[in-house]
Amino acid sequence: MRAFHGCALDNHDFDDAASELFEPFFEGGLSRPYGNDETADKHRIEFVFRPYSPSDRSAVFRLLSILPSLYPEGDLWLERRLQDVSRGKARCMIADTRRWGAVGLTIETPKGPHKVKLSTIFVDPCFRGYGIGSALLRYCRENWTREKLRNVYMTADLRSAGVMLPLVTRFGFELVTTEFNRYGRDRHEMVLSWLPDQK
Repeated sequence: MRAFHGCALDNHDFDDAASELFEPFFEGGLSRPYGNDETADKHRIEFVFRPYSPSDRSAVFRLLSILPSLYPEGDLWLERRLQDVSRGKARCMIADTRRWGAVGLTIETPKGPHKVKLSTIFVDPCFRGYGIGSALLRYCRENWTREKLRNVYMTADLRSAGVMLPLVTRFGFELVTTEFNRYGRDRHEMVLSWLPDQK
């Protein structure tokens, strides 16, 4: 189901990835914190951020294959969002590697003047721990500040709180409320908000 062969990435793969750069929209290279620089260099992933293009559709659906299990008709929602992105009515940024392709993304949807919903932030589990999610959020926050947005909000399944909250609260999101049984029995949804005066 994943493009990364069950996360079976060895040190040789990481060494190859570290030498592969291509023209980016934004580029970075992040290492997992393994304790010493020599080891970290062997576990470095080079990536770029670039806008979504229609050729990314299958990769995005593969990345977000969990959506239908979290949200009713999640696959249909994703199809509509990607159509909105192609029409310029939403924004999708891809975290891309040359060797493994798309490994993370954000989708942002305008919700009125000076207001945006961060509809999706996702990093493939095989590539978590490299700071890709943090880099995606940092990039988004810079855009929100430059665009003088007054409010950005996001929702997330409560079951993801252990992973999601430590990440997004570092970038100024605060938990506003939890909508219990939002998508059915025991399917609770957190609502979080970012304001421009927050760090």
